[in-house]
Amino acid sequence: MTTQRLVFNGLESAAWCVALVLALAAAVACIVMLFRYERQLIAKKLGYTLLALRMAVLALLGVILLEPVLAWTLDLERSGRIVVAVDVSQSMETKDAQASSAEKLRTAQALGLLRADVPVEEWCQAYDEKKEPAWAAPTEESNPAKLAALIDSRRETALGAMQEVDALTRVEIARRLLKN
Repeated sequence: MTTQRLVFNGLESAAWCVALVLALAAAVACIVMLFRYERQLIAKKLGYTLLALRMAVLALLGVILLEPVLAWTLDLERSGRIVVAVDVSQSMETKDAQASSAEKLRTAQALGLLRADVPVEEWCQAYDEKKEPAWAAPTEESNPAKLAALIDSRRETALGAMQEVDALTRVEIARRLLKN
């Protein structure tokens, strides 16, 4: 969409506006005095024509001294693009057997194999420290039997997700991530 607007930069300064008005008033007074003097020397019709031309020049000069700027604004709407590059070499056909348990858990979470509300980062931190993760906190469940069942369920879910990540090639992981 194109918009146009006329801006007078001279109007931004009050001192400039006052000086301009005073100068134009003095010029009008001089032109009127000249017109009165000329009425005795030239024909009436020619006098009025000269007066009109002088006033037009004075008005044009006043507009020019206001520093007009005609600004065009062009608003372009561009749709953004995202370019995704995926390695298609044969190395992408391999499986990441050397990935750590923490990396597998993070990959599983990124693929959506684990629920978003499970504390994957805490489990990854425990794996990085070579410890068994606390699959559930005692504060999550007061009943010991239910807590043990929750721990077993989360452990099985996490280990199953890690096994599924083990079975995927790098290109399959990239494809699933891009599809999600």
